[in-house]
Amino acid sequence: MVQYKSIFPPSSSLTWRDDDSHDVTELIRVKGITGDTEVARKMKALTLTGRDTKQAIYGDATLAKQDLRILSQDVTLLADDQAIVAIRWGINDSPVLDDVWLFETYGEQLRVTTGIDALKNPIKNKYVNAALRGTLSEAAFLAIQGNKRVYDRGATVNRFKNIVHVLGRRQISKEKAALMHPHPLTWPAKYANAVSKPTGTALEGQWMCKGVRVYSRNRGWSLFVEAEFCWNEDGWEEFLFFVDQLGLIPGDIVIPAGMKIPWPLAADRVCTTAPYGVARPQTLKDPLDFGAYPFMVDLKDFNP
Repeated sequence: MVQYKSIFPPSSSLTWRDDDSHDVTELIRVKGITGDTEVARKMKALTLTGRDTKQAIYGDATLAKQDLRILSQDVTLLADDQAIVAIRWGINDSPVLDDVWLFETYGEQLRVTTGIDALKNPIKNKYVNAALRGTLSEAAFLAIQGNKRVYDRGATVNRFKNIVHVLGRRQISKEKAALMHPHPLTWPAKYANAVSKPTGTALEGQWMCKGVRVYSRNRGWSLFVEAEFCWNEDGWEEFLFFVDQLGLIPGDIVIPAGMKIPWPLAADRVCTTAPYGVARPQTLKDPLDFGAYPFMVDLKDFNP
């Protein structure tokens, strides 16, 4: 007859950790195990406990809310047909096999030069004195052809901007990886330096995949994937700013073929006349949907 039951006492140990999680060691006695070898009997004992799946969640409802899973299994044979199985449950900080991504995020402050203030208004510098105006008002003087461009000039200042970094980790089994197209080993080439399609409140091109690392800790039985994404309010492509013979940003430039229209907003540029004296070269790949199969990274939760 096959039997298994928890042993009391000694019973399961319950350990509280300072990160407000728990570890549980469960001892189970198994009878009626069979097998031709020691390893076969141990594997049979493990199967009979019903705890042989790595995806199992701990049975107690309170601890199940903490996502307690099997961390290790140890089988000790007592006799030909009996064994003690020690199962340690806890929260693994490594990604669970074929489960969801684990994420962490942080922000990085960068100093940039800009011609707009915090409200996206162009920064202007007027230098019109009474001697220049004569009998004209300032508005009338600046309205004269050429005067506004010369005496109402755009200016630039340094400001800080926030670059958001999102680090994702995932573990994929060899079997699941074989079914993925493209295969995870090709993700560093496919996704690194690619920008995103619109996601949530983020505009196209604001998210970029900074890099992808794929490696194995068990000789290829599973693959660990680490990916880093960065959010930039102004997008990740470089801008070309055009300046005329007076050192001013013109509003009448013609964007050559192969360049993109200004992005993201007209108000983000000192020049208020389309195309705002700025163009973007086609330097990055066409946008990719990071949330689509097989990458399956949802960045909406991290959008500002």
